[in-house]
Amino acid sequence: MEFIGVFPNFSSKPEKIEEYKETYGVEFDTRTDYWKDLVKKYEVEVTPEVVVVSEDRVLYKGRIDNEFVGLGKRRKVVTTDELAEVLESIASRGIKTFPFTDAVGCFINFNDPIK
Repeated sequence: MEFIGVFPNFSSKPEKIEEYKETYGVEFDTRTDYWKDLVKKYEVEVTPEVVVVSEDRVLYKGRIDNEFVGLGKRRKVVTTDELAEVLESIASRGIKTFPFTDAVGCFINFNDPIK
């Protein structure tokens, strides 16, 4: 499995992304997506939102877990961990498609300067 963190905005410069990775202990690769090519390809609208892909087929798209019930509103206890469940299922039983969930987060600005 390969993990890539995507930063789809012009304000996320490489040095700021490195600071973010250090602050939050992110150990996987990251990249910018200034022109929104990846987020458009996978129809991602908010951040954070995850997309699990196998051979260009989307297996899962949505939230990481149910920590957030609304913008800025957290649960006291996280009761589901959709991303972990999807990855564990793929690792143990093979590839299949999973029900998509709605991610809660900040909307991606698609009005940035375009190519």
